[in-house]
Amino acid sequence: MFIKITLLILIFIFFSLLSFFIVLRKSRRKPFQKYIPKKFFYQKSIVELTKIITNTEDIHDLLCLLVDNLSKILKVNTISFFILSKENTRHFISEAIGIGIEKHKDYIDNHIFYIFKYFENHSEEEISIENLKRKRKLNADENALKELLENIEFNSVFPLFHKGEIIGTFNIGPKEGSHQFNIDEFDLIKIILNYTQVAIINSKLYNHFENTTRNLELSKIALLELSNNLTVERNLLSQRIKEKNKKIDNLRYSLNLRESLLKEILSVVSHELKSPLASIKTYTELMKIKKRLGLKQKNKYLDIMNEEIDRLTRLINNLLDITRLESGKI
Repeated sequence: MFIKITLLILIFIFFSLLSFFIVLRKSRRKPFQKYIPKKFFYQKSIVELTKIITNTEDIHDLLCLLVDNLSKILKVNTISFFILSKENTRHFISEAIGIGIEKHKDYIDNHIFYIFKYFENHSEEEISIENLKRKRKLNADENALKELLENIEFNSVFPLFHKGEIIGTFNIGPKEGSHQFNIDEFDLIKIILNYTQVAIINSKLYNHFENTTRNLELSKIALLELSNNLTVERNLLSQRIKEKNKKIDNLRYSLNLRESLLKEILSVVSHELKSPLASIKTYTELMKIKKRLGLKQKNKYLDIMNEEIDRLTRLINNLLDITRLESGKI
């Protein structure tokens, strides 16, 4: 009797297991996907996404990969990253990567900075339409924000901060089938965003370093070019100085030569002046001494004196011509 009961129980268990495997095989989902806990699935997703963040250097490529993967994990049709950059005192959107935002592009371009200003003035970690709807009374800012999120079909907006300054937002629309986001999904989003914030800052620092290095290289090239130009200018200036010194030496030589010539001329002129003056003085004294000079002798003396006077006149005229040459009048 006991053996029969045991046999019946074994037969029942066999057919039960057989029925279970038949149903399991006909199921549309794969067995492991159906029975794996969601917690493990999200943890695995976090590991895969952190690998993507770690291995992707370009921030644009990283945001594209995150948008693509998170849209599949979270099952949303609207998802995006807006990265804020600052140049001097002007803020602008440096990256706008997303899915499902094209149809609201103009509206987003005109109103997205309102969301950034809201986060600058409030300490909330994230904002969502559900949280805003739960509040009994909304102030003016919250009403405007709720209307903005509904118009651009954003269900939740997560801020990205660095040292108390907002650097961007992560935005997601409603889930497919109007399902609500669960705690595990919010934890996944926050963990990934923490890594993403670090990646964005590192990318900005790297870009700043690259720009600084590039500017230093350009400055180095400019300084080298300036140094070459200064060397050329210095060589030209040195050549000009040599030419000027040569001209000065030539002028000094000319002045010395002119001075020696003048001295020689003065010596000759002084000698030439003495001769006719002495001759005139001599014949003048003779005419005083010899009171009874004949007309012929007298005229002879006067002719000699007249010749000496003409000689003096020529000498004086020559001196005047030399003076005019020195003054540049001739």
